[in-house]
Amino acid sequence: MSYRLPMPLVDIDQPFTAVGDLEDALASLHARAIWFLSTRSNAEVNEEYDDLGAYIWTVQKDSEYVAHFELAERRHALSHIPEDALWVPFEVPKEQPSV
Repeated sequence: MSYRLPMPLVDIDQPFTAVGDLEDALASLHARAIWFLSTRSNAEVNEEYDDLGAYIWTVQKDSEYVAHFELAERRHALSHIPEDALWVPFEVPKEQPSV
């Protein structure tokens, strides 16, 4: 039985009014993404997802900016987000060989 969540796993945005507020906007996005994932079951979150990554981009709308964050599989993201979004691939750390 598959417990895969629909794509995107997380899709949130955070408005901010000045470029100097970007750090706070990104911190808010991070906290909200962690909260959302913590509300899902372990079976859903630990499911195998293909080429999972975090995508971050900003847009200016009138006199404010909006930071967007999406956690999704690459094939979904390529058709749903701007081409110039920052992509941070999710990689499970490989064990380091003993020396």
